[in-house]
Amino acid sequence: MFSTSRSVPSIRRSTTLRRAAVLSLGAGLLGATAAPATAAPATASTSFPATRASAPAAAPTRTATAAARLVSRADIDGDGRADRTTIARTTAHGDLAWRLTTRTARGRSSSVVVETPWLFGEPAWYGAAALDGAPGAEIVVRSGFGAHTAMFRMFSWRGGRLVAQADPSTGDAEWSTDGALSVSKGYRFATRRGVTTLTASIYERDFSRNPNVMDGTVRTYTWRSGAWRATSVHTGRVLDSSPHVANAYGWNATGLPRD
Repeated sequence: MFSTSRSVPSIRRSTTLRRAAVLSLGAGLLGATAAPATAAPATASTSFPATRASAPAAAPTRTATAAARLVSRADIDGDGRADRTTIARTTAHGDLAWRLTTRTARGRSSSVVVETPWLFGEPAWYGAAALDGAPGAEIVVRSGFGAHTAMFRMFSWRGGRLVAQADPSTGDAEWSTDGALSVSKGYRFATRRGVTTLTASIYERDFSRNPNVMDGTVRTYTWRSGAWRATSVHTGRVLDSSPHVANAYGWNATGLPRD
């Protein structure tokens, strides 16, 4: 059983604007109607034989990338020197993607494309911070939003290039945080005495039982031999006023914004 001490304030800023955007989009789609067809005016007949114009050849598909913007000088490859990380809009996957590029102090360069279908005006770039136990900082970018869920992708420098790092608590390529009346979800990274740990927590409200109680699952991982290794899983029920619920939300890591 988790502690159920003092009350804490709301853990998530309003998502009214994002929901309004979704509702507005849905209303536009549902309200759209086709314009009534009108009869074409009659034309005089002609004795010339009808000819058929050939269709123009399809234009080749091209990938366009906007000018790159420098977003970080953090050490990504772990050699102790500042690297350059840029981000740029790209049409590599339609018009809903960003190209992330890191050029190291040694002159090596690596790029990845992140699809971002639903950002609702939020920037794709989130931050760079040392999160696991390997040398170098991880890169975190936003990849989308749900009603009140934020999705992210994480990249690390491995073998001379950027590679995606999956969320060990789900196995998914996307990491997610959530903060609403019904849920609190997030991550906490810490290093003590040379040991780096990750705590992935989620608290969900069960309205069918006691609406003031939330069911929690807390999974802990330790960075060892180049990967996150599961060390413990704790489950329990706590009051929604418990600090465990509020403290679980968002990114709790030095160098990254929480929300």
